Amino acid sequence: MRKTLILDEILKGTANILHERLKVTGCLICSKLGEKMRVRGVSQATVKSENLVDLIFDISNYYHSLLVTGKPVVIGKTEKCVSHKIRKTCQREEVRSLVIFPMFYQESYLGEIWLHCQWEHEWQENELNIVSIIAAQCAMSLHQAQLSVQIQQHRLGEQLIQQISQRINSNLDAEEVIQEILQKIGESFQINQVILFRLDQVNIQIYQKWPMNNPLSGKVTPELLEMQEQYLIKEQDNYVQKKQQKEQILENPEYFQSDFALSVPIFIHQKLFGSLTLQTTTKQRNFTPEEIYTIKQIAEQIAIPLHLEQLVKARIQQLEAEKQSIEAANRAKSEFLSHMSHELRTPLTAIIGFSRMLIQQLYGELNPKQMQYVSGIYDSGQHLLDLINDLLDISKIEAERFELFMEKVPVEEICLASISIIQERAKQQGLELVLDIDQEVDFCVADHRCLKQILLNLLSNAVKFTETGSVTLKVQKNKKMLLFSVIDTGIGIKEDDQKKLFEAFSQIDTYLHRQHKGTGLGLALSRKLARLHGGDLTLSSESGKGSCFTLHLPIPCHVSN
Repeated sequence: MRKTLILDEILKGTANILHERLKVTGCLICSKLGEKMRVRGVSQATVKSENLVDLIFDISNYYHSLLVTGKPVVIGKTEKCVSHKIRKTCQREEVRSLVIFPMFYQESYLGEIWLHCQWEHEWQENELNIVSIIAAQCAMSLHQAQLSVQIQQHRLGEQLIQQISQRINSNLDAEEVIQEILQKIGESFQINQVILFRLDQVNIQIYQKWPMNNPLSGKVTPELLEMQEQYLIKEQDNYVQKKQQKEQILENPEYFQSDFALSVPIFIHQKLFGSLTLQTTTKQRNFTPEEIYTIKQIAEQIAIPLHLEQLVKARIQQLEAEKQSIEAANRAKSEFLSHMSHELRTPLTAIIGFSRMLIQQLYGELNPKQMQYVSGIYDSGQHLLDLINDLLDISKIEAERFELFMEKVPVEEICLASISIIQERAKQQGLELVLDIDQEVDFCVADHRCLKQILLNLLSNAVKFTETGSVTLKVQKNKKMLLFSVIDTGIGIKEDDQKKLFEAFSQIDTYLHRQHKGTGLGLALSRKLARLHGGDLTLSSESGKGSCFTLHLPIPCHVSN
């Protein structure tokens, strides 16, 4: 035994020595595997020795009460065996006599030595003494090997937990993190399948598994599902009971273990989520206490991305509900504004029409005071109508119900039409109107009404807030965009005010702004219309040095000038 440190070689060599010295038919040395025995060493001369290694059986359980006291089971004639199962096995393997010797290290029952003969043999005391001495040596080797495995498993478990912890902290994608953790568990513990079960009230479902979509991996059998369901319901009952007793809920969580699976519970904020289950499909697997401890630690780590995933899903659902609520409110607002605009436009049209007729004095002259009041009625009605139209357009855009009618528009024609509307007002203020169009610019593709509305808004504002100088409409193009720039020599705009200029109902507080009425919607609507076209509306300005508003309009590649 001192010549080698490899346990299986030790046990095999010991079995060969016992076989030869005691002149038996076969010798098996087994280590304890849960409640069963696993064959670790077989003498070379034993019949079918190559088929016996790693064999797992529970035959010796029939004599467990005797073996745990340290006494061997000695059977001189197997025909007289009390156990029918052992007698039947012996008949099949032609075994006539048998001895089963327990292996103890201190008080730990670590395994058994089996010796058998194909003839009736009366086992002598000196033979049993030899086996007893060798059993003690084998038990010591098993204990040392177990310590070595425990140390190695503990070290590997700590490394695995550390890797998983780092992975959780480095990625916010919970689903991806969980899948990688399941893969690490499967590869580290060398098992076929890792399953994350979720208990939803009394129903169990597979939340995630590794490997995914692999036809070679084992299937989740109905038996495993049933066992998991019973296990998790039991855990939930324990949770309720411990909560009522005001004990630590996660102090000693129970685990479930069979020959082919191990499950540990997962708690999220003291609420049972489900279980982390490791399953083998090709051979029996007994998990050591160190491995179970590591898996419990990993289950606690998995609770972190699971909790994060729950929070993200809850937030997404909340945002989706808010989005639907906002969309419903926008639709209601759009429908309300559409209805109200129709209801308000009819009387407003009459008010504007009648006041215009009075201003024209078609039915008699008005004195100066009457003319002042009628002009006020006309201007207020026109202002209110503009406000209603702008509100309706903005609400349609926000509700995604605004439709553009794209067409090929002559640039010079639409620019002249826009300038002609504000020309009289500019003339009254002594402003020079300038139109500057590059020779390369001929046509653009846009919604004719919207483009005119944007240009008119920009030109009207430029004239309104320019006391002296000029207002220029300059049109040029680059590789991708057609640029309509309205440049004035007016009061300019402070940098702080520029940020809120494109907000609805936002107006800058200057002496000129206080003199002129406005809805505060013109620039906000113009930018929305520009972006509907795939372009934008930008501003370049400095206080006291004028402003330049530029409409960026995309140039479709199939349109040529």
